[in-house]
Amino acid sequence: MTHSLHIGADAVKASLEKILASQTFARSEKLRSFLGYVVEKEQNGGAQALKGYCIGVDVFGRPEEFDPSSDPLVRVQAGKLRKLLDRYYETEGQDDLVRITIPTGGYVPQYRINRRKCPPPPSLLDRMPPEETEPASVAARPRPHIRTMLYVGATALNLVLAAFNIGHLVIPPPAASAPQPSPSIELPRVVIDVGDASEQAARTVGEAIRQAGGTEPAVEVMSAEDERRSGASADNRLKFRVAVKRSDTAGRIEMSLVHSASGNVIYKTTHLVNDDVSSGRLKAIALDLVSTTLHVSGEIYRFAAQHGLTSDLMQCMSLTELYNNTNARLAFINASACQNRLVPGNGPGSIYSSLRMLRDASRQMHPRSDA
Repeated sequence: MTHSLHIGADAVKASLEKILASQTFARSEKLRSFLGYVVEKEQNGGAQALKGYCIGVDVFGRPEEFDPSSDPLVRVQAGKLRKLLDRYYETEGQDDLVRITIPTGGYVPQYRINRRKCPPPPSLLDRMPPEETEPASVAARPRPHIRTMLYVGATALNLVLAAFNIGHLVIPPPAASAPQPSPSIELPRVVIDVGDASEQAARTVGEAIRQAGGTEPAVEVMSAEDERRSGASADNRLKFRVAVKRSDTAGRIEMSLVHSASGNVIYKTTHLVNDDVSSGRLKAIALDLVSTTLHVSGEIYRFAAQHGLTSDLMQCMSLTELYNNTNARLAFINASACQNRLVPGNGPGSIYSSLRMLRDASRQMHPRSDA
């Protein structure tokens, strides 16, 4: 049995390394590469790029014209990977603290705490359904040293939570007597800038980034031309620019994410682009950048958190995404408390799981002066 908690990157890395070094995976080089690729991608904020096409090309060496809808290679290998992980956790990994799974229907890994090694918090026990129903006569039997057992379990859990550094996710209740300021609902504004409009590959990638970024509810994306026409004067503290251009190295395209106020280059990557590169490959390059930088778990939100730029709505989106990914009770409590500060009256047992709905409800409740 497992119980979901927010799990730190170091714990995930240690668990992955143990799996890849195991006897169970010793003869499966491709499956080791498959697992290492999806975990590394997800940990770096690229979960949205974990599609059949990217895995087929990057892991299994399929050509750029690879079509996962007609070639079942990735789906077949994913099924084998799930079976091998099950075998590992039935044998060598049965006592691993962190368990990695690849849910059916997708390729984004999930991480869970092994409940036998780490029981759920005692404060949440009354909210958890019993694992099995005991007869009344059995349940009524005295259980010696129960307080000692709970104390030891709670102490052990506190050590684990400290190791995973999740204390900062618990939102303290507001002071009863202190008036609460209006929540800040600003979101990062991202301008897509293609330096040389005559460069076809850069223009194609830039347009693909703008279109894919427009579906991300955690940021506001526009082209450089749209910005000039609108005369937008957003606070530069949450303004970013994605520059797409031909690299100084022949045959490559360069993409960089820059924080407008500081000039810091947050993320930079180059890709080999031949003259006959397919539009599908260019769109895959764009999607990879979007999932790595513009997603709520990407580089922009990480930069904002590190530099104290995160608005209340951004923080709430991060907590909501954590709950969506883990389905953990602690994550639900934090996301629900945050949402009820942004959108009062939603009820303590209710939550917006859709980031877009959360954004729209927050803006309706707290209209922006520039709207």
